[in-house]
Amino acid sequence: MVNSSLDMFKMETESYEYVPEPLDLVDLLHSSLNEIELLLSGYNLQVDISYNSNPLPSGTQIIVPGEKLLLESILDNLLKNAAEASPPDEVIRISIFQHENVTIEIHNKGHVPEDMRQSFFEKYSTHGKQHGTGLGTYSARLMAESMGGSISMRTSNGSGVTITINLLGSS
Repeated sequence: MVNSSLDMFKMETESYEYVPEPLDLVDLLHSSLNEIELLLSGYNLQVDISYNSNPLPSGTQIIVPGEKLLLESILDNLLKNAAEASPPDEVIRISIFQHENVTIEIHNKGHVPEDMRQSFFEKYSTHGKQHGTGLGTYSARLMAESMGGSISMRTSNGSGVTITINLLGSS
């Protein structure tokens, strides 16, 4: 935990030393989904994963440069948030697009309240979570940016929430 806090401080001060290695995004994604399996089943949520607008073929590897701990943390935070924000009996859609870079879109049918939309990725921004710290989306943004990527959110009361993560392409 101390090392994580120190790394976050370094990311905030732009002194973090990023050392990328080739990572299998699909493997990390499945690992993150396994971490929240009880949450998904508790809300009767399904997960649909697509790759370049088609169902993700079994055995697909998508290699991206990154740091395993950072990319795992981003996926863990955002997938857990999507499950917690999704109404029961719905589908969380994960869309992966790979061209020169890799884009991951995580969509759920919930919505971000109007008063949180501008501060969604800011430190300590939280809403409606009894034990929420407001660090999940903030740290996801810092980690994505530390890896040379970006993260954004779009929402409306009718169409749900889509988090978009842009990562650098194959190393």
